[in-house]
Amino acid sequence: MTDYNPSAQLTFARNPTLAVFGSLPELSVLRRVYGDNAPVMWLIPQLKNLSEYCGVKEKMTTEMLMSCAQVIATDYYYLKISELMYFFHRFKGGHYGEFYGAVDPLRITSALSVFVSRERNEIIDRKIQADNERRREEGRKGCISRDEYERLLEEEKNNKK
Repeated sequence: MTDYNPSAQLTFARNPTLAVFGSLPELSVLRRVYGDNAPVMWLIPQLKNLSEYCGVKEKMTTEMLMSCAQVIATDYYYLKISELMYFFHRFKGGHYGEFYGAVDPLRITSALSVFVSRERNEIIDRKIQADNERRREEGRKGCISRDEYERLLEEEKNNKK
């Protein structure tokens, strides 16, 4: 878990497909393997990094960090830590608005809802479409056109005469 601290966000920002389809564990796996509090403990540095990055005067308090991490760990247990790092990088990039005067945990969880319902689904749809196209192309290998088939059939008839 320590390898995937906020400095690893850039890796997944550069490859959204890896973030969504990679092999890093979901928050639920962290909970099952490392204990009930593990997802929250992993999320707190991510949230703190976001809070510090934003440059507003009022940063998130310890209580706010803990509560926000608990909400995310509970409501988004199915997200991989790589997806969350991608989200936090995107948030820092201004894709979900900005904070005014203070870091607002509700803005973070609202933005995460947008990320899951839009961006994450788009990444999944693009991958599914690319996989389907690849399968169609593989299925076409070794195939011939109708015209080619008819030409070969005609040749076969002519060879039998």
